Amino acid sequence: MTFAIIGILVTIVGFIPTYFRPLLEAKKFGLVFHFHGLFAACWLILFLVQTTLINKQNVGLHKKLGYFGLFIMVGLVISLQLVGFTQSGILVQEGSDNVVTFLGTILDSLTFGILVLFGTIKRKRIEIHKRLMLLATILLLWVAWVRLRYYFPPFEGNFDVFGFGLAMLPIPIFWLIEYSYFRKIHPVMLYVGIAVIIEQGFQVLFSESKFYMDFAAYVFRLAGGSF
Repeated sequence: MTFAIIGILVTIVGFIPTYFRPLLEAKKFGLVFHFHGLFAACWLILFLVQTTLINKQNVGLHKKLGYFGLFIMVGLVISLQLVGFTQSGILVQEGSDNVVTFLGTILDSLTFGILVLFGTIKRKRIEIHKRLMLLATILLLWVAWVRLRYYFPPFEGNFDVFGFGLAMLPIPIFWLIEYSYFRKIHPVMLYVGIAVIIEQGFQVLFSESKFYMDFAAYVFRLAGGSF
């Protein structure tokens, strides 16, 4: 429950410079950005509610609300890819040929969807279920963590420090918590956690490589984009 509250607070603070403040200043965003924000907010609120219900041992309501989580997951996967496509299209209109944002949103949304899907499939195996949902939420929150960089003086590599280092830090923290309590780390938390870190690390390491950028451009064209 504590992490759910932290996630909500980080999201609110992180999106003040890039969403809430511009919105108050009458900046217009495309509908897809609002829909994505709505789905993301619903997921974080549901995550908080679900963890609270488990703490209160209200398993029945927890199970019923869980099916709503699948709907939110689908909405997030679709809206995230649409946001990435729209952002890349805006960059192209401004003269850029770098559309790695779109490929990144595809990778992240699919990873998030897979984690939630398998978490739902394994809902009767509580120790697996809760860890997969936790890891899915950690992955989702990286876009909030990375925006905290706007509160600090700019420095080289700040995107990676906040968007990868800080965003992935909860995973090893949960490893330490589990080990301190149980003297071992659950295989799902360990190995799936490593997989999430590798997926994010892959993007950090190769997002500026020619191969990655060329493949992103290919996927962008495949989705209907043009330069």
